[in-house]
Amino acid sequence: MYNYGKQSFPYPRKTGTNNGYWEIMGQIQLSPDGKIFAATCNNGHNELFLADFDRCTGKLSNMQKKNIPILPTNYTAPTTEPNDIFSTGICYSQSGRFIYTVNYANIQQYDTWDPDSSTAWYHVANMDTVYDYFNGYSMGYLGWDKKLYIGNWHGLGKTMSVIDSPDNKGISCGWCPKCLRFPDTLGGATNPPCQPNYNLGKDTSINCWPLADHSVTDIPNLLEVYPNPTTGRLLIKGCKSMSVKELFTHSGQLIFRTKRE
Repeated sequence: MYNYGKQSFPYPRKTGTNNGYWEIMGQIQLSPDGKIFAATCNNGHNELFLADFDRCTGKLSNMQKKNIPILPTNYTAPTTEPNDIFSTGICYSQSGRFIYTVNYANIQQYDTWDPDSSTAWYHVANMDTVYDYFNGYSMGYLGWDKKLYIGNWHGLGKTMSVIDSPDNKGISCGWCPKCLRFPDTLGGATNPPCQPNYNLGKDTSINCWPLADHSVTDIPNLLEVYPNPTTGRLLIKGCKSMSVKELFTHSGQLIFRTKRE
């Protein structure tokens, strides 16, 4: 398998005592085409981290940071934290043009097509109810219906807020506060379930060998391995008799290797 070791990048950066304050909270999302890695971190710096993502190797490159506009809270906040600076959620729109960042009390839209930072950011919403009943926003996920669902920080409420048309810029994205209601018997609603992009499919623009062996040549209809399945003898036809043979599982685990060379 590919092994690039540990990848290091400066953002999202940690903060606090021993660089350990809130760094475990945040969200990672891939763009719908699987080519961009995006992340936020609840570290008090309000930053959006972006990088090119190689779907074949998992390698990150062209890393960059965007400063998420810092907005005030609309409730009485401690003097030490008067602004909403803890970004915990992130989600792409269906087309991949827009990224939605989710803070505890504010949700913003970032237009990746707009090079002007003054117009690329749009403030979608503040709290969806009065402070005494507000659960705090948490993570966001794009549903199968192409709507964006926003989870609850405390997980005590029975509703989630929804963005009906996340591929529309600005106010036309369709913010709908507390529009998804759960049955009373369900209990509290925390975060939407993870929604993998099963429609992404194989990246046909690259030749991605799972064993990282580019010396292998695809020879259709010439190589035969049988019987399958088997618990005993395995016959291999179509390769040189003196060559080394290796058998791997579908996940790349080596089962056995012949000694003859």
